[in-house]
Amino acid sequence: MRRFRNMPLMAALSALLVIALLAGCAAVPAAAPAPAEEAAATEAAAEAPTEGGEAAAAEGMPMAATAGGFPNKALQIMAPANPGGGWDTTARLLAQTLSEAGISPVPVEVFNVPGAGGTIGLAQLVSQNAGDPYTIMMMGRVMVGSILTNQAPVTLAESTPLARLTAEYETVVVPKDSPYQTMGDLIAAFQADPKSIAWAGG
Repeated sequence: MRRFRNMPLMAALSALLVIALLAGCAAVPAAAPAPAEEAAATEAAAEAPTEGGEAAAAEGMPMAATAGGFPNKALQIMAPANPGGGWDTTARLLAQTLSEAGISPVPVEVFNVPGAGGTIGLAQLVSQNAGDPYTIMMMGRVMVGSILTNQAPVTLAESTPLARLTAEYETVVVPKDSPYQTMGDLIAAFQADPKSIAWAGG
């Protein structure tokens, strides 16, 4: 479990980057009010709190969440796998960090779209959530193999990377009594008969 030791800090830093990038995508320039109009609006706001402001205060939500800017509704994080796996765990840790550290002024929800090594979730993200700054998805290098193996209709080129949350080494492991004791043994056997080697990844 050593690789998860610094994940809360990494998740917090990455969460800040994610929110900044999403806010940048959602920002829409607004026309600056005239000085007289701005002064009148400021005076009126100081004299009487708005209905939205009262609701935000009652629920303990930051005012920014109800000011009509970004974000003004729940953020969605897709884990393109079943609950309990690596992508799901990372997504829930990110959601927890965004909420508990006060980084996100709105709720952060995680939902699962399992199947085909993450490519079903990727296809849903591309087809249903293109341009949606409220929906992001966990993914990793393993999805490259899934796209090729499953001949997925979408590729990673149709998504935009936001932040790197974790890093780990990749290893090749064989049973203790395997006839392949070196990478050279394994490569030679694969070259001689590719179908003779049973592979599994995780």
